Amino acid sequence: DQRREVAGPGIGGHAGHGDHGIFFGGRGEGILLSADRDGLWRLTSLIALLHVTFITLPIGVDTDDEFSIVPINSGGIQLQHMGQQILSFLTTGSILGLSAGFAPGPLLTLVVAETLQHGMKAGVRVALAPILTDLPIIILTLFFLAKLSRFHHVLGAISILGACFILYLGIKNIKTTGVNPEQDPSPLRSLQKGIFVNALSPYPYLFWFTVGGPTTMKAMEVSLIAAIYFIGSFYVLLVGAKIVLAVLVGQSRSFLQGNIYISIMRLLGVVLIVLACILLRDGLHLLNIL
Repeated sequence: DQRREVAGPGIGGHAGHGDHGIFFGGRGEGILLSADRDGLWRLTSLIALLHVTFITLPIGVDTDDEFSIVPINSGGIQLQHMGQQILSFLTTGSILGLSAGFAPGPLLTLVVAETLQHGMKAGVRVALAPILTDLPIIILTLFFLAKLSRFHHVLGAISILGACFILYLGIKNIKTTGVNPEQDPSPLRSLQKGIFVNALSPYPYLFWFTVGGPTTMKAMEVSLIAAIYFIGSFYVLLVGAKIVLAVLVGQSRSFLQGNIYISIMRLLGVVLIVLACILLRDGLHLLNIL
């Protein structure tokens, strides 16, 4: 085959033209273009040059009746699959964090009470408590689950417990009628109150042992970035939701008993029930039942 050297500014490559068509080389994942007529040489060469110049993909043209596109290697497909998995963990963390942030509980009650008594800034300080209290829980849970990583039946049982816990939260969200916080005359500062309440609440321990920990371990099998995205999105939405509620309560004390809040909680309840079904399926799969 005769070859013609083709190079764009700053881009190396080569193009060949002969009995078997045209080949254009460069870096990255290649695609294969095919054409039958030699009269298309100029058109396909121009397309090839533009394609490599702006997308840096090597392309080739071979003989056939019509154009076709065929991947030469699977590197891009693998990266795309990993990206989809990371996005899945990001979405899961966001949904769980948003639901936990809006859900009625000891910490949310304290956020609202502090906002009503001492202003919006006090409520925001309470909302930041999980960032300080949950790190030891996460480390302990991941260490424990790492030791059990080979015991699929134990992990399956934990996953089923997590499904039950998430199902309970989902049903609780659907049945919610709003939040009516009690006044708390405690002299402790707002952040100290938040740390105290969150550390003694069973919810963080239940969540990380049955849901958050196993999901983080699963994300780490994909990549460390996937695990970071899951944990990061969870806490951004968890803390962010409580801060938003503190702001809204500071502006309108009736918000947590209004239709908008109740509708949001019921919608999140349905989403949590769906997640509970997914966790249940994963648990049954680990137990070799499915």
